[in-house]
Amino acid sequence: MITYIDLAGTKVDAETGEASKRMQRLHQVVAEAVSGHALASISHAYTWNDSVIAVSRVRDAAGSFIEILRDLEVLKTRIDSVSRNYVVCVKGLAFPRFKTSRARRVTILETSSWAMANCFVIEAALKKHRANWYIDGRIIRRIQGLRPTGRERVRMHPKSKTRWIYFFKSDLDLQRKHDEKNARSTDF
Repeated sequence: MITYIDLAGTKVDAETGEASKRMQRLHQVVAEAVSGHALASISHAYTWNDSVIAVSRVRDAAGSFIEILRDLEVLKTRIDSVSRNYVVCVKGLAFPRFKTSRARRVTILETSSWAMANCFVIEAALKKHRANWYIDGRIIRRIQGLRPTGRERVRMHPKSKTRWIYFFKSDLDLQRKHDEKNARSTDF
């Protein structure tokens, strides 16, 4: 799964230098958030300017998608401390890790170009909704209990087929729902 996170409204503060400070804070927050074993479902995060791409390896189980979305929700909350942002999640392939000792000055993105391009296609097609989350229907159908604000069909790469993209103007509250479910199961 490929996830794109972008800070909203960065251009507004570009001339004052505040946008650059916010970008540097974003990079620091993301690095701290995924350090060590924290947010373990995010196998790698790339940051540049006011954006983040997170790569998550999905196991073929609904629980895997929920785990990833919970970790992404934590990451989004931490990024909220820097600036308002939105998240685009696409079910897509990731390239295998590139291993070589000769490329120390090169970072090979693990994101498939189609999945990454689809993040930008979704952003362009649905930004008018000004939502917090945009999630590919191929992810949503694996998770029960989410209540999207709406949905729209978006033409995706590489075959120009349309897919439902669900959007949420509020937080997903997956952790809260998980905690409530666990509390109910331990009640006597």
